[in-house]
Amino acid sequence: IKKVKDFNGDTKAKLLFFQDITEHKEFYNSVIFYIILSAWILLIAIFIILNYSFNYFINKLQKLHNISIAKEREAKRELIFKEKYLETILNSNENIIITTLGGEKLDRANSIFFEFFNYKNIEEFKKEHDCICDFFEAGKDYITKDMNGQNWLKYILENRDKTHKVL
Repeated sequence: IKKVKDFNGDTKAKLLFFQDITEHKEFYNSVIFYIILSAWILLIAIFIILNYSFNYFINKLQKLHNISIAKEREAKRELIFKEKYLETILNSNENIIITTLGGEKLDRANSIFFEFFNYKNIEEFKKEHDCICDFFEAGKDYITKDMNGQNWLKYILENRDKTHKVL
């Protein structure tokens, strides 16, 4: 009778053999050895494959990150160029030119605007005013901040066929 024990040493089963198995102990031990050796080799192979895969994906991510950074730098250079280009176009005109955010907040203006209103830059203007429409005065056929309950810019955009003047 051979007792089968679990990891805690508790007997879980008893096997009854009709022949003596002690003579097969050497074969049994060599089989166990090769099973354990195979398990270790398999674990090492899995570790090597995982390590290779991890490094491969890390390198791919680094390349993508570097490409992303290069594209971001190029986009920033292009944006700076376009900003300077737009500023040159705005400042080459002899009339006041502005852009607003929804017709309520001044976004940018040309140099003629700053000369006319006596401000050095947009930040200085925004300290005292939100919109150029703060300067609009009421008068017949002139644009005011509120055109019949409608924002002045929306009114202009919806009435493009008319000539618009401010006082």
